Amino acid sequence: MIGLEDRQALARHRAALLEQIVVGRWALHRRVTTEGAVELILRWQTQARLSPSQARVVARSAAGRSGKEIAIDLGVGESTISRHLGAALDRLRLTRSELGVVTSGLAANSPEGTEGIRYLVLEEDGHDALRVQVSWTERLSDALTDAEKEVVVGVMSGLTNREIAASRWRSQRTVANQLASIFRKLRVASRAELFAFHTGSARPTSGG
Repeated sequence: MIGLEDRQALARHRAALLEQIVVGRWALHRRVTTEGAVELILRWQTQARLSPSQARVVARSAAGRSGKEIAIDLGVGESTISRHLGAALDRLRLTRSELGVVTSGLAANSPEGTEGIRYLVLEEDGHDALRVQVSWTERLSDALTDAEKEVVVGVMSGLTNREIAASRWRSQRTVANQLASIFRKLRVASRAELFAFHTGSARPTSGG
């Protein structure tokens, strides 16, 4: 069992990592997809990759604020928030779902992080690397067909519908229909909710 002092140290370490991520000091180096998990390997950046405006948006997004709420907080339009967040994701090389899972895990109340998410900082090829392993296979619903589970694997790997279609020899229309069926069966409304549901970082709150 982890002692109180160790738990507090872990919590402080994770808080520091979260602060570093929202200013762009870690950016995705590569994704590694294995059976039952996706590992995001982020490398330390010598300079912050995000502008102050982008960092403010990412920090609020990491706290669970919606685009509309962030726009009200900062006194700007939702289109401006969307533009800043899109630019930040490009610089971090992460999808919105991945950013949400990484930051929600670090911001969780438990010092160990959110269920299904593991963090490890190490040196890789002479570079500081943050490895975030997201385990999710055990959460695949029995209600899904094998084909739908393959689509979930694609979503969890950060693939677009077009990329999933190409990798599974299906049409984009078929993938879109299967994704809609997945959303309906699991009662999630977006890829972000699907990703969060399968990693345990959040529970779906809306149907669809």
